[in-house]
Formats: sequence, C-alpha cells, structure tokens
Amino acid sequence: MIEANSAPLRIFVAGADTELGREVVQHLIQRGHHLTAQVKNAQPANSLLKLNTPSVVVDPTNTEAMTRAFQTAQPEVVLNLIPQKPNTLLHDGHAWDNFERTLTTTTTALLTAAKTVPLKLLVHTSYAFLYGNNPATTEESFLQPPNYPAFASAVQAEKMVAESKIPLCLLRMGFLYGPQSRDLEAYKQSFNLFRPYYSGPQHNRANFLHYTDAASALALVAENQTTNQIFNLVDGSPTSFGDFIDTFAHYLGRLKPFHIPPWAAPLAELITIRPAQVTLLDLTTLVSSAKFSSQLGWEPLYPSYREGLAQVVRNWKERATS
Repeated sequence: MIEANSAPLRIFVAGADTELGREVVQHLIQRGHHLTAQVKNAQPANSLLKLNTPSVVVDPTNTEAMTRAFQTAQPEVVLNLIPQKPNTLLHDGHAWDNFERTLTTTTTALLTAAKTVPLKLLVHTSYAFLYGNNPATTEESFLQPPNYPAFASAVQAEKMVAESKIPLCLLRMGFLYGPQSRDLEAYKQSFNLFRPYYSGPQHNRANFLHYTDAASALALVAENQTTNQIFNLVDGSPTSFGDFIDTFAHYLGRLKPFHIPPWAAPLAELITIRPAQVTLLDLTTLVSSAKFSSQLGWEPLYPSYREGLAQVVRNWKERATS
C-alpha cells in the first residue's frame, strides 16, 4: 500500500449533487479535507450548507463558469463524479437518455477548467460495463462498449481525459446503490403494488458497488494522489439483476416479484423499459478490484450485494424510527 497524504487537501467535487456525490462529500469532510462542491442548482447547495461545505452553483456544461469556479477554489484534486449520475440498473434505463451530450460537454468543460490551475490529480469515474460481454476482465482488457450512444460517449470521455496530460486516475465502477437511492425506494413501492419488472436473462451477471465503498475508494485515491493508473472498482459478488432485486424484496419482507421474461423485452420497451436497460442486462461483465485492493489497501465494507442491501433496509428502518 502506498503511504497516504495525511495533510488536508483542497478537493473539488464535480457532481456533488449526485447520490454518489453527497456520500463522497460527507466522507471527505469526516476525513478533514477542504472541499468545494459543484452543484447545478441552488436546492442541493442549501443542503450542503448543513455540512459546512462551500458549494458553487455552476452548470457543469458551462466552460467559462467552471473555469471561474476552479480558479477561485484552486483545488489540488478534482473528483469528477458527474458520469456516475445514471450508473445504476435501478432506473429502467431512462437516465441514459441523451446522456452522451451531457457527458461530452461536461468532460470538455471540466478539462478546460482543470488546465487553468496547478492540479495534482484528476479522478475520472467511468463504468465497469464498458468491457462488454467478458467473463474475465482486467484493467488491461480491451473495451467493448454496448451499442448505445451514451456508452460510446463514455469511452470517448475516457480518451479525452487520458489525452489531456493532466495527472489522472481512472476508476471504472460497478453499478451503484445504497440507502440514498431514490430508485430503490421506487422498487419498494412497486413491490407493494405487485408490479413486475424486467430483469434480463437470469444467467447474465453484473458488478455492483455500494455508495459507501465507492466513497471510501475515492478518498483513498485522492489521499494517495495516485496517478497514471486505471482501476476497476466493484464489490466481490457479481450477480444477476434478478437476484439483486429479489434479494432486496426478501429483506423487505415482500413476496418475490414477477419477472418480465427476456422474450418480452420488445414489449417492455414499448411500456417503460428503455433500450439502454435491455442492452445492459444482456451483458455478463465480470471484473475484479484486486489491483485496487493490492495497491491501495482498500477493502469494501459491503463485499457483496447481500450485505449492502441488508444495510439499506436497516438504514431505512432506523430513519423511520428516529
């Protein structure tokens, strides 16, 4: 394990208003770092005030505004969490709609702004599923992104940050979830209404990652100022989306929900399921965080989706009784 920088860092969190961003902000504050949290609207900025975190209300697609924010903050480390906003299987794919435009413009604006300050590290977050159908991937495996515009844009964004010559660490993350997930709340409500859901082929497996573990990993990268590295970041228990949701229903004490069968995917697309979701659920992508754990000493608090989902349910029960 590399010796971490123990001194507080000036960290700019791009996408602090995402579900992952809020978790990362809290984690970094607890570790004593000086943050500037970029949010797009005033409402999440107000919630960050409760954490005594300076926030800047900036449209991340606006290059000039992002540049002014960087020059004011003078960050040593930038965490680009904007790509993680749609990175979950829980929203039926609609969050990927037109995301290729957002990803391209925000990446361009962020890189332009980053080049105006003496940055020590840019952490760009990407996606483990970009390896495509591959049962044994490593960080050196070729990317084979599914055929969908947002996924091609994600590969292009990786290329842009790699060619920027800014000190870089690239993290390819599994699908995110946690107690702050609004989409998990929606699934809870759907169980009450006995609504079926599309889970894809049962034998296909994907990689998941709890928000808490993603935040701890990002803190380690920032504190170690790890550059010129690509890491996969997932828990240790790949599973099918059907098993993931059925386990969640079980922990909530609900009946096993009905699965829309794969042969009915075209019909499901006509109702609620977006093509991006069907495409992702057609994959089996298996990756490991062994390299990251070996180099940075990271161990997930929730090494499987079972433990992570159990924590979600416990957290909700505690909030309901507090």
